[in-house]
Amino acid sequence: MSGFNADDVGILNFALLLEELEAGFYAAVVSSNKITDVKDGHSAG
Repeated sequence: MSGFNADDVGILNFALLLEELEAGFYAAVVSSNKITDVKDGHSAG
């Protein structure tokens, strides 16, 4: 392998952005206490 090229860096940056969005969304959902556990009816957070 000769290293990363611009396309590789772009793909990795996109993947990192998705991870950050997912983490932020998950944190917001859990802290909202609007989602409940279907099995026991308790808040997911």
